[in-house]
Amino acid sequence: MAKEDKRQKVLFDHVQKGKRFIPPMLRLTAPLSEVRWANFMLPEMLWLGLLIRRYNYLKGAELGLLFSLTAMNTIKENKWFGPISSYANLTDMQKEEIIKSLISSDTFDQYKEALMPLAVFYPRCPINFIFKNNDFKNICKLELLNDFKLFLTNNFSRRDRDAMLIQGSAIYNALGCDLLKICVPESELPKIPEILIDYPNSDESRRCGSEVRATLNMLLGETRDSYSTNWSDYFWNRGLELDPCNMKDLVIPMHRMEFRKGYPEILDKYIKSVDNELSERWNKWELDLSKTEMFETIGALLARQTTIGEHFIGSSLFSMGDLWISILNP
Repeated sequence: MAKEDKRQKVLFDHVQKGKRFIPPMLRLTAPLSEVRWANFMLPEMLWLGLLIRRYNYLKGAELGLLFSLTAMNTIKENKWFGPISSYANLTDMQKEEIIKSLISSDTFDQYKEALMPLAVFYPRCPINFIFKNNDFKNICKLELLNDFKLFLTNNFSRRDRDAMLIQGSAIYNALGCDLLKICVPESELPKIPEILIDYPNSDESRRCGSEVRATLNMLLGETRDSYSTNWSDYFWNRGLELDPCNMKDLVIPMHRMEFRKGYPEILDKYIKSVDNELSERWNKWELDLSKTEMFETIGALLARQTTIGEHFIGSSLFSMGDLWISILNP
């Protein structure tokens, strides 16, 4: 008698739907989609960062939670108002009710002061309903823009402290709205927001940071497709209108002075020609920062090839020909 084969079958824990096999994790959650910090998360959560920057981490987190709870209570639904896009579908009546509630709590002006860059530079921002046209008088836009650019630079790397505080505020927001439950006793998340004050200088704050990043991936991955707005794409492409990307900034200056002394006219003419053609090609390309990987890769290759051509002109004419043929004059 053949011995019974007790080995489990491949994909035994998957559920078949048509020709697809659904793993256990996806059966327990809503459909997930890939989310990236700079491309999608940062534009959605930066309003929380602006509150933190204007006041401080703890007060900014509390103000963010109050704003989200006010929106939830207004529509009387268990919808998370953490991402900026979640405010896009509010009716005019609901927006007015939110404003009245914030005024009665004596916090309305605090939100307007902190979120001013969104209203000034991003007219299609879904959260701009708290502003009126005359709120922008006596604003130094250049100073405000430079300050906002510095804010974005400081939050571009997801694991840096400033970016972690934004993410911690977002998780605190979801917990405070009772839309996130912690079932693991060892989790550090219930200690938010205070635990992240020491980030990254303590072990428990770094553990909490890891939990925060993983949890936010899940939260935004579940809700991303439910938004009818393309706020994150608009945010980055609007940035190009505010401050165009200059390819020349990526080209490393040429310092072969011994060649410059012997052939200054040839060298200057060549470098000027290369820089002009690089800028001409770059400016003719319609950028779309919702596809950053493509533009970053090709832009880096262009800048690299231009740098090589300019640096090695004094040693060999090969790089000049290679540059001209392969990149600038294909």
